[in-house]
Amino acid sequence: MRISVVTPVLNEIRFIKGWYENVKWWSDEVVVVDMGSKDGTYEWLSNKSREDSKLFVYQWPETYEPYLWPEHEIRNDLLKSASGNWIAMIDADDMVDNLFVDNLNCLSDAKWLIGRFPYLQFWGNYKHLRARDFWPPVRHSMARSSLPIIGKHRLGILRNWFGWYPNKVPKICKRDDRISYMPTGNHCILQYKNYGRFSYYLTSVTKDFDLGVHHFHFVHFGKTAGNRNHEQNKKVKLVEYKGIIPDEVKYYQV
Repeated sequence: MRISVVTPVLNEIRFIKGWYENVKWWSDEVVVVDMGSKDGTYEWLSNKSREDSKLFVYQWPETYEPYLWPEHEIRNDLLKSASGNWIAMIDADDMVDNLFVDNLNCLSDAKWLIGRFPYLQFWGNYKHLRARDFWPPVRHSMARSSLPIIGKHRLGILRNWFGWYPNKVPKICKRDDRISYMPTGNHCILQYKNYGRFSYYLTSVTKDFDLGVHHFHFVHFGKTAGNRNHEQNKKVKLVEYKGIIPDEVKYYQV
């Protein structure tokens, strides 16, 4: 079994070294497409690919400004470029922890095609997560008491009914021609055949995990080359994160 990591990048120099250190040790292949970075991201990756034979970097034929790219086309091209049996879609401002990696052992016997994970959006620092306005922080990211908890509540089955944080995002899929991204703006939807979001309700297709994926884009406002800087002044509800932050954040250029 081989696992490929695929990542589109645009001006991610602050995150890219931490991301690389986070994914290189558990993946068999890393495929990156650059969409016209102007901050040295592509040059850094190109130099690293000369040292790491499993890192493949290429440039998209056109260049784009943040959030103006045809994301579904780019991500579908990445899926086709990957050679692994399983593909992990770990963006440059994402990180996974040891618990996530340990659970990859289940892939060898998996019958499902898409894996979704709670998306832990850190906000302003490494201690707080963004929460939605509806019923936070009832829902928490982990099922077992030994794992990180968001908030103080442990309501059993109700955690999947009340509260909209964290939302679950597809981060792993099987290499399969029936899996693709559909065009829906910036954040396109990974789907089975042409089922769109309905794919996530098919238990034979999608498996929901309780292990969160860390998302650090909003930790350092004003330092991400225009990507979502407009969100820095938003007033959002926060919940305290009581889990463990991946060590690789020390490589961030902040």
